[in-house]
Amino acid sequence: MVVLMKLWASAVWSFMLPLAKQFLTKEGAVLVVAASDAVKSVSESMPGAKGAEKRQAALRMIVTALAVQGVTIASSLIYAAIETAVQGEKK
Repeated sequence: MVVLMKLWASAVWSFMLPLAKQFLTKEGAVLVVAASDAVKSVSESMPGAKGAEKRQAALRMIVTALAVQGVTIASSLIYAAIETAVQGEKK
């Protein structure tokens, strides 16, 4: 809880707010699930691959998953979701 209070009061929150708003949309929720699934899958199936290779594989998986659901999202937001999912995997 203290961490959330510090985040809310910091300049980081102002920086992250536009991204957070995107993730809180209907499309953003679909992206979060697709990114989490893709990062986990790539991590398990490509353990020796470099970061760029994994990122591209995850991007392809996410774009495909979104297309199946009729969702189009900017690649910059997809990359942000990938990086967020990667950091979540590292916990």
